[in-house]
Amino acid sequence: MHKDQVHSLKPFSLDETDALRNQATTLSLVEITGADIKKCLQKYPYTVVYLWKPYCQSTSCKPLFYYERIERKFRDQGVRLLMVSATYDYERIKRNAERSTYDRDLYVMKDAAYGHKFKAGLEKMIRDITPSYSKDGPVDIGEKYFIFRRDDLIYHGDEISDRILDSVLKKMKMADNNSQNKNEWPLWEVFIRSKAGLDHKHAGSLHAADAQMAIENARDVYTRRMEGVSIWVVESKNIVASDPGEADSLYEPANDKIYRHPTFYNLPDEVKYM
Repeated sequence: MHKDQVHSLKPFSLDETDALRNQATTLSLVEITGADIKKCLQKYPYTVVYLWKPYCQSTSCKPLFYYERIERKFRDQGVRLLMVSATYDYERIKRNAERSTYDRDLYVMKDAAYGHKFKAGLEKMIRDITPSYSKDGPVDIGEKYFIFRRDDLIYHGDEISDRILDSVLKKMKMADNNSQNKNEWPLWEVFIRSKAGLDHKHAGSLHAADAQMAIENARDVYTRRMEGVSIWVVESKNIVASDPGEADSLYEPANDKIYRHPTFYNLPDEVKYM
């Protein structure tokens, strides 16, 4: 970047990320770091980070208006695109901007934070924005698209399209609905009969939409090692229970009927399960 082009560089400001620009006439280029991107992740429901190489001639590197169209299509769903150039290639960035009607800031990896070495700088940026994903092992700098839901990385790859973004958003919506529905499902009590017994014993509780789902979930949770031969499920609201605090008064009538207790009898060995 020449000295006469430096005037187009601006420092990052979170308050300015929604400002409208006319990139075709006046290039607005903002220096950005991974820490700055993380601030944006908190501001928008979904953030698409594109680590852009302005000189790229590959078919996976589309012109700027391609990404402009995608962001505008999904903007009402809370999607914000951050176009982050990996180099200070002013002329190529400017030519891309002039061919589009992109109306937000364009970003460039801040040289003071990422240095002049392209590969090392790109690796550091990816590690900065995806610490949990990239903390172990090498970083694939071929992956240039990262989709976040707030702080959570929900997609990364070397391709982005309407179809991919639509699929990711639908999966997130489906997961939200399932989580919400699960909290609204009724509670079921589970009773398991073991292979060596005749009675069903209480094993635990779980949420399920209906009795069949409760049985299947109980099978997966409580009989993973084939411990049981029969499963009972009862919706918790249908169980009427005594109060343990009133046990003395509840069982008092039986205390003077000791003949009901089999303590005076000797059971033969042939009698089982008593």
